[in-house]
Amino acid sequence: MLATDIDIELLTPVSLPARSRSLDDAGSRRTIPGAALLGACAKALHDALFADDAFRIFQTNAVIFGDGFPVLGDDALRPLPRSLHVAKHGDAEELLNLVDDDVRAQLLDTNTQIEPVGGFTFINDDATAGARIETEVTMRTSVHPGGRAAEGLLFTISTLPAGLVFRSSIRARDAADLDRVLAHLEGDRFIGRARGTELGRVRIRRHGTARPSAAPPSGASRLCFFAASSLALRDRLTGMPTLTPRAVDFGLPADWRLDAHASFIRVERYTPHHGKRNLPDLERQLIESGSVLTFSGPSRFDPEVLTRVLEGGVGEYRNTGLGAVRLLAGRLLEGRLPRPGVTSLFPDNAAAQAPSPSDELFDWARARATDLGRARELFAWAFDKADAAARWGLPPAQWGELRRRAREARIRDVEPKRFRAEIRRHLETGIAKLDKLWGQALSGRKLSDHLDQMLFEQLAGHLDPAGALEQLAELTVRKMPKEDRDESR
Repeated sequence: MLATDIDIELLTPVSLPARSRSLDDAGSRRTIPGAALLGACAKALHDALFADDAFRIFQTNAVIFGDGFPVLGDDALRPLPRSLHVAKHGDAEELLNLVDDDVRAQLLDTNTQIEPVGGFTFINDDATAGARIETEVTMRTSVHPGGRAAEGLLFTISTLPAGLVFRSSIRARDAADLDRVLAHLEGDRFIGRARGTELGRVRIRRHGTARPSAAPPSGASRLCFFAASSLALRDRLTGMPTLTPRAVDFGLPADWRLDAHASFIRVERYTPHHGKRNLPDLERQLIESGSVLTFSGPSRFDPEVLTRVLEGGVGEYRNTGLGAVRLLAGRLLEGRLPRPGVTSLFPDNAAAQAPSPSDELFDWARARATDLGRARELFAWAFDKADAAARWGLPPAQWGELRRRAREARIRDVEPKRFRAEIRRHLETGIAKLDKLWGQALSGRKLSDHLDQMLFEQLAGHLDPAGALEQLAELTVRKMPKEDRDESR
């Protein structure tokens, strides 16, 4: 099959529910499903085609819209293989690959407990880099047709953040179909849930020819398949969905068998929602992406047949991205490998923000918000310092005088450095019995020096020494023991 990779940049947050919408938040998928790309293309192209052409492109497997996986650097990542584990109470920096017979035997001999790898959900082909995607969660309310908010109908919605880039592969048997589909996919499109609001806008561009899958090793008697996307298999005898993979489904001889000891399979079922008909579709029973399926057998397999399977996928619904399989190769086949460096994927190039208004009302609101933010900073600083200052043993009258001077300085808009000098002069020469008050020693320094150091911190942080001292004086008196405040009266 012919294949071209496309890059999908999220211009706004995108919601891709893992399940049908319900009262609780089902969480968002961390990949772009091929069905979403098929729907975006069909919206632009379907009505312009003859019925036979539309059926061939969108209902058969003549064109395959692959799932989109996150991009790290210039590499598209893959779901983490479920065969990778770590020792529960051992070295978490070493990954154990249980497709390796020797590793499984050693774990049984030493009675080592294991658990699946945590902390990341995607990995590159060389197993040198891992990644995880953190979704954003917002709360919304349903709205009546008249425009009023519906009472008691709050719900949360999970989204992939704007700025992320995903890579998908579009495959087709015919070059004309591939070019036609790509032409109607490129540009700005909408995918996912809540497209009528601010969600779901993406920009799609061609990346280049898709990199071919790893060639099957000739003469091998054992192969490890990795489900890059979920697999919808069907029993060839009964026609019913099955969760028991058979070798013939993967282009292998009939005498090959699934090696259950070296296979790691997780299953799921769900009912997709058909956006065009606005109705639930048929329930699907799937083998989840990331599952590892190992087959072995005595006969020689046909490399050409296996290559066609790797290119076109296995099972049903391949046109919507299901059925993509790859061969585990290279480092992902090693029994023990170091834990890769993990990156938390956030937007490298966040969507452009709308420019701020430039009218008087917005300028006032912005200045007000800045003043409130500065006031919170000053209060937090003073609250942190007041505990220590309350233990200095100074009478409240001294703090009251400092509070008065600080307030007057703010009214007169005294320059910060000048205010610090005025306070220092007041503490050294303007108070009787200085030695019994601000001249007391604490940790080898006078109390006046400790207060001067606090004001210097405000100057160094480009903050407001007068406002900080006013807050500090008030909070210090409040935190004094009650008997100390009473004695001062």
